Amino acid sequence: MDHFYIFERDLVSDIDLRYLTLGPADVDIGFAGRHGPGDLLHQRIARLSPGETVIISRRLASRSDLKVNSPVAGAVSGILVRTREQTSPAYLESVKVDRWETVLVELVLPGS
Repeated sequence: MDHFYIFERDLVSDIDLRYLTLGPADVDIGFAGRHGPGDLLHQRIARLSPGETVIISRRLASRSDLKVNSPVAGAVSGILVRTREQTSPAYLESVKVDRWETVLVELVLPGS
């Protein structure tokens, strides 16, 4: 059975789509680490489950090839745990927690 997705008011068959998984090189792996331990962001990430819908906006790594100009829906593909010990010395000053989680996402985009 074909699945159809709506992109800009057009029906698009799943054969015309591209699936892209955002890995550690694509996301800002330190984003949540720059938020204090009491920040709601940590609780929101902890409640996410694989397959759950999330919205990706401009919070991608600067070296990511994917450029997001408007919000895009995706599905949680995994959660990456990061620690202060894994952080480059250049970024340690901005880290506010010893451990944090980063969301990895699969996007479904119209084919190019």
